[in-house]
Amino acid sequence: MAVAIFTYGTLAFPRVFQAVTGQTFVSAVAWLSGHERFRVRGESYPGLLETRRRAVRGRVYFEVDPETVAVLDRFEGSLYGRRGVTVTRMDGGACHAECWIVPAERAHALERVPWDPVLFARRDLRAFLAACGAFRAGRRASAETPAKGA
Repeated sequence: MAVAIFTYGTLAFPRVFQAVTGQTFVSAVAWLSGHERFRVRGESYPGLLETRRRAVRGRVYFEVDPETVAVLDRFEGSLYGRRGVTVTRMDGGACHAECWIVPAERAHALERVPWDPVLFARRDLRAFLAACGAFRAGRRASAETPAKGA
């Protein structure tokens, strides 16, 4: 069954979402209340923590198929846990979406420095897109040949 996906960092850039998934989806700007976005220690991308103080602007992608969600699970890795959230679209409507959030027990992996999407776009987006291309190429290769240890 297709789901909505709320993104708040690199995947909120449609070019990154497409580079990772190989697909485009209808999307809209949305807000997630009760969370804050921080830089992951030593990385150019963010993590999201549940808090009571803030709301995070991001992008919600609609009608994302289960195969693409599985790709996103692999892309996000072990730092994050996927869970359901309720986001508010710019038109004021609310919708349920899946989102990758850093669990409290892994909060030490985040710097207490807000992640800035404008700075990311200016400084890191090009290299990040290249890394996404490598991720997709590796995913295609692993689909054709079993992973070592599997």
